[in-house]
Amino acid sequence: MVVGCGNKCVKYFFWLLNFLFFVLGGLIVGIGLWIIFDPQWQMRLQTLLNIQLQSFNLNNFTVGIWVVIAFGVLLFLVGGLGCGGSCCESLCVIGIYFVLVAILFTLEIAGGVYFYVSKDSLRSWLAQVWKTELVTNYYSNPTIQSQLDQIQRQLNCCGGYGCSDFQSPPSSCTVCFNGNQNQQYNGQAQGCAYLVFDGFTSNLTIVLIVAIAILIVEFIALVFACCTCCAVKSKRNSI
Repeated sequence: MVVGCGNKCVKYFFWLLNFLFFVLGGLIVGIGLWIIFDPQWQMRLQTLLNIQLQSFNLNNFTVGIWVVIAFGVLLFLVGGLGCGGSCCESLCVIGIYFVLVAILFTLEIAGGVYFYVSKDSLRSWLAQVWKTELVTNYYSNPTIQSQLDQIQRQLNCCGGYGCSDFQSPPSSCTVCFNGNQNQQYNGQAQGCAYLVFDGFTSNLTIVLIVAIAILIVEFIALVFACCTCCAVKSKRNSI
């Protein structure tokens, strides 16, 4: 065992922190897989939240759910490494843990800086992808047409950039018509891609708070990983 009351406290706190990571990662993976493979999950979610989900095609969120599951797996593995390294007092395992968390910490900061610096170009990129992948296939793909019509009606927008994305805007682009579908007007109609992106950035305060909280927890994990390594080395040197 690591000697010294202070060193023991560091070790046990490090273990507890990573045990929470381990459990949280397992919960995320379990819930994510339940959502993916349980055909009744939509009905249960609707009952739980007491909302109507029929108007939303939740299959579109499958990719996002898999991303969340991947994050849960990573959290599960990191937590397992931390717990194992702490219990076995293995410098190698704790070192691997430190490197993984440090990489995550660096990537998250780099991603935040990149988003802030490239916000305008990302906004234009989203509009371009929206136009080329959705608007271009609007008339040839009934699924895309149905989903795009729903978005354009609900958000009162049109296309990626605006009405000009279509040679002849569909009836769902109500923002492009001045009360008469046969009379298109030349207003500055809001593109759906711009509207979605601006809606996301307008709520960045919440995202920022969550991101800072995650970074603080990761920083604490790095500090305690270093302290645990020092405690283990101190014990071995004293033998």
